[in-house]
Amino acid sequence: LPGKLKCPSVVTMLDLIFMRYPQYFKAWDRNYYRTSFKKSAQLADHIISISEATKADLINLFGIKEEKISVIYPGFDGVFSMLPKQTLDEIKKKYKEFGIWIYSHDELDLFGQLKEDINSFPVVGVYVEKFADGRIYSLGNLIRRKLSYKNDLRALGDVFKDQLFYLARSGFDSFLVKEGYDPKKALQGLDDFSYSYQGMLNQKPLWSER
Repeated sequence: LPGKLKCPSVVTMLDLIFMRYPQYFKAWDRNYYRTSFKKSAQLADHIISISEATKADLINLFGIKEEKISVIYPGFDGVFSMLPKQTLDEIKKKYKEFGIWIYSHDELDLFGQLKEDINSFPVVGVYVEKFADGRIYSLGNLIRRKLSYKNDLRALGDVFKDQLFYLARSGFDSFLVKEGYDPKKALQGLDDFSYSYQGMLNQKPLWSER
């Protein structure tokens, strides 16, 4: 916002990624975004957030009151939700592999419309910019259970040996290990444990066999 207006004002906030991952932004850009975004959020009479994650960041990082924020997910015309079958067939013929790319911080609800078509994609990749929590594990489990995805679920980005056993338990079956890590050594992480007490998508819990 340019300043305090004489009429009611509403701003839309997509994300505060520059505060979540400051290392990917130049210092000048980071400081400018933080100052301008915070000022706009404070001056606005109401804020539209595109996700619950952004709403939480506005509250926790900028001190905005919860009642001042409404979450409205992005919408798009149905014509963009799925490519025509002929186009998909042409892509399959031209490329050996194609699929969907999802960020680990994305809200799965945004992909709900894909449930009926998601298995037409041979691979779904979940990209981790910087591993800091267990979101990718939850997302993998939800993609398998909620969207009923049956094909290759791939973890990529900030992926390394210590994660692989837990990623496999969460429904992932292929991995693109972070550059600089030995992929052969990373795959040994799949054998860190011979069995798990808790159940997983393709394995009953140990306690159920007692």
